[in-house]
Amino acid sequence: MIEEYLCVDDAKVAEIPAGTIWIRTLYYHDPSSDSAKLVGGALYRQVDSAAILGFTNTYNPVGGSTVTSYWEIYSEGEAITIEQAGWFSSNALLDNMKAIQSAVVFASTRKLIVDFPAGIVPLDGYKGNQATFSASRLGGIYMDGGYVHLRGRGIDATILRNEADDWRSMIFCRGGDALIVENLTIDGNWPEKTTPLPAQAAIRGEGIILGQATGPLGALTVQNVKITRTGHYGIGVQNIAV
Repeated sequence: MIEEYLCVDDAKVAEIPAGTIWIRTLYYHDPSSDSAKLVGGALYRQVDSAAILGFTNTYNPVGGSTVTSYWEIYSEGEAITIEQAGWFSSNALLDNMKAIQSAVVFASTRKLIVDFPAGIVPLDGYKGNQATFSASRLGGIYMDGGYVHLRGRGIDATILRNEADDWRSMIFCRGGDALIVENLTIDGNWPEKTTPLPAQAAIRGEGIILGQATGPLGALTVQNVKITRTGHYGIGVQNIAV
């Protein structure tokens, strides 16, 4: 049995009929105020606990007890999109970084590709998806284990661009099974966006940096990728086995 809703916000508060196994949303955000939000539709399945990538439904029946259920996104192909994780161009940068990282973590455990849209995708190269800077997390997209495959629409079509000063990294990998990056540009936006001085930080303005290893990286594949305007390395490998 599949129930269909306009967007995730509607599905979060809906009275989901008993016996429902699948939910399909047409879009992630409500598109009524912005036709550009006609993206991010996905299929969800019910799970036993809060999902890495999905939503929690909470329904309050009149005169009854609150009913809570958990729903996880289900990929119908080889990839998920960052829009399906809640990314949208006009969202706050931190919200979008959280959406991107959630997509990466979810896809990593299932060996799925994370697809990025055409256009400029801003990243926070200073603190990533965190509210404050962490020396062990650094900035940009973070990988610590598993399988990460990031794919754009083309080297000149998808541009991951740093939008933070004092930035450290655009993609930071501490180890895992494989890291694949393809069909996109990584733009550090330096010197418009500043990096630390050499005496302040060893990792400073890197496009892709492998370091601070928690384990080896099984394989690194970078194809049809341009890396530009970095403050230090385009691709750096420091104290990690690959």
